Amino acid sequence: MAIVPKSRPVRALLKAMAFANLAAFVFITPSHAQSLPGLAQGMSQEMRGIWIETGVREAERKAILGRIGAAQQAMRQIFGGLYATPQWHICASPACDQNNNMTSRAMTYGVFLITMSSKAVADPTTYVHELTHAQMASAMPLSLGGASRLPAWFDEGIATLASKSVGYPAQSTACAAEKGKPLPKNREEFQAFSRQSGGAGPVYTRSACAVNDWLAGRPLRAARDHLAKVGQLP
Repeated sequence: MAIVPKSRPVRALLKAMAFANLAAFVFITPSHAQSLPGLAQGMSQEMRGIWIETGVREAERKAILGRIGAAQQAMRQIFGGLYATPQWHICASPACDQNNNMTSRAMTYGVFLITMSSKAVADPTTYVHELTHAQMASAMPLSLGGASRLPAWFDEGIATLASKSVGYPAQSTACAAEKGKPLPKNREEFQAFSRQSGGAGPVYTRSACAVNDWLAGRPLRAARDHLAKVGQLP
């Protein structure tokens, strides 16, 4: 899941924080308040920009770093380069989730920060999914109002296709089942449609299918290239 800052002042603040290496605080509109991250509480910096819950066993830390590295390599293969290297705040226990206000499995805050809860820490596809959001966000100039230029269905759809995560339409019948259903323009609609569908999976599926239709056989990188050139999708 991704949060795209909506206003110019918000984006300016994020940019300033990134330069100061303090991207752990991201100020979004009030409707997103429940998803605001903390300041890497109870985490240790493993390497530049990567914070993992303190006390995690060495083997698990190495596995987490491996998943991040694999996700970065996937971005190079999919998009032709690694255009965004956000900070990572990673929890491995429910207590860490609570201390860092991680109420979602994972969340991406533009190009600045990815938070990974204990629910997703062992899932390689989530790392790719969230890092895809950051690559797409990097294609939009900070002066642009992102939420209206990259609708939630496209952002979530391309991340689902890139990662083959929950909702990936592995069978052609999956798209047929979701065809004609409404596509979420923003995070609120995504959550509402998920409740109506009994879970987020079908909404990810219809979003991925819609992006596939837009691509019309082109590679995924065509979407980011279009966003960088035109400034909006679809």
